[in-house]
Order: sequence, then structure tokens, then C-alpha cells
Amino acid sequence: MIGLRVAGLFEQSGNFFFGFCVLVGAAFVAQRSTRAAWLFALGGLCFALAQPLQYFFMWADGIGRARFMLNDLVFVGSHLALFAGLAAGVHVVAKETP
Repeated sequence: MIGLRVAGLFEQSGNFFFGFCVLVGAAFVAQRSTRAAWLFALGGLCFALAQPLQYFFMWADGIGRARFMLNDLVFVGSHLALFAGLAAGVHVVAKETP
């Protein structure tokens, strides 16, 4: 059981690091468009901040069987926020580039 928790922690920390990299990578988009950079940063921030919450729902025993549904809901929501931010940012860059 401990190995499973450590593996889950490594998975969530990798996802958190990915979201943080997208958040920091928005600085490179800022030279093209500040609005697009904000969208990229918002997507990365939502993805990064959802990882500790998802890890909590993965191992919270006190909330019963609802933890599986909440874990899946946070998983899907974080990915939707990430890809929506990336897609909106790319759309803004495409519209503003002459």
C-alpha cells in the first residue's frame, strides 16, 4: 500500500511540474501577446493547482465512495482547463499575428 501511495505522489508531482512549466512558459508567449500569455498561464495554473486536490481525493478515506467520482471530476476538469487555456491562447496569437 505504501508503494502505491509513493507512486501516486510521483505521478501527481510530475503533473504539478508540467502545469508549473506551462505556467512559466507563458512568459515566452508574452512577447507576442499579453492576453494569450494570461490564457496560457491560467490553464497551467488550473492544472497545477488541481494536482494536490486530486491527490487528496485519491487517498481520502473519510468521504467514502464519492472520492472516486470527485477524483475523476477533478482529473477531467483540470485537463479541460489546461487545454482550453492552451487552445484559447493559440487562437489569440493566431488572430493577433499579422
